[in-house]
Amino acid sequence: GNEGGSSQGRITRLMLAENRLANSLPHEMALLKHLSFVDLRGNGVSGPIPSSLASALSSELVYLDLSENDLDGPIPEELLREAKGLQYLDLGSNHLTGSVSSDVGQLSRLRYLSLADNFFSGALPEEMGQLRNLENLSLRDNSFKGSLPRGLYQMTALKSLRLFNNFFAGTVGSGIGGLSQLTQLIVHNNGFAGPLPSELGKLTQLKYLYVHGNKWSGAPPAGLGNLVNLKVLFLHDSDLQGKMPTGVCQLRESRGMLGDLWADCEAPGPGYPPKVECECCTQCFGAKEEG
Repeated sequence: GNEGGSSQGRITRLMLAENRLANSLPHEMALLKHLSFVDLRGNGVSGPIPSSLASALSSELVYLDLSENDLDGPIPEELLREAKGLQYLDLGSNHLTGSVSSDVGQLSRLRYLSLADNFFSGALPEEMGQLRNLENLSLRDNSFKGSLPRGLYQMTALKSLRLFNNFFAGTVGSGIGGLSQLTQLIVHNNGFAGPLPSELGKLTQLKYLYVHGNKWSGAPPAGLGNLVNLKVLFLHDSDLQGKMPTGVCQLRESRGMLGDLWADCEAPGPGYPPKVECECCTQCFGAKEEG
């Protein structure tokens, strides 16, 4: 239902989640100048996000959830420029397109940002690194490409980073070790290459590390054995080779909580060694199918 909190007769909260509005976002919303909390999730709202609405959203707006609709078109520049007080922005599960502009860096108070499950493309702007308060970033299931911006490693408040099912490429730098609050690093099914950085071993809060379905090379780094809180480690479907570090196996046995450890540890045939030697893996995969 419609629940409008108000102060001095102003509407400050618009909560219409799952109301089957099934229309386009009304331009009249632009008249509600003092909105701080807008939840229109799951309404079948279609069409673009009107720039008139975006430019009317004042710096008083703290929470905006437009997820699970049928919105299309790009993110209006006005939204990124005007709503400087935003702490929560969810545009996930729509049909939004285009790239993320450098103006995203102006939303410096953001704690939660989801652009998941859309049709976004292009590389991430370096300015993303200005989101120093961001705790949760989900860009999964899009067509983003290119290397991760170096600025990403400055986002030291991050607890959850979900980038899976995109076309990201390049290496992951040693700077990843600075994201010491991370509990989830979910980056599978991309084109990341090069070695897995040993600095991953500094992320001692990590519970879930999904790096499978990339083009990593070299051996699994010994530092992974430091991740005493790790519950799931997926390393399969990559070009990693060598021996699973003893420390990682100890996380399975005594020192840790590791329940699921998947790697390319299945021998391709009798007398052939597997790509990754692993005595303690819970699931072994064969060599990546060429084709």
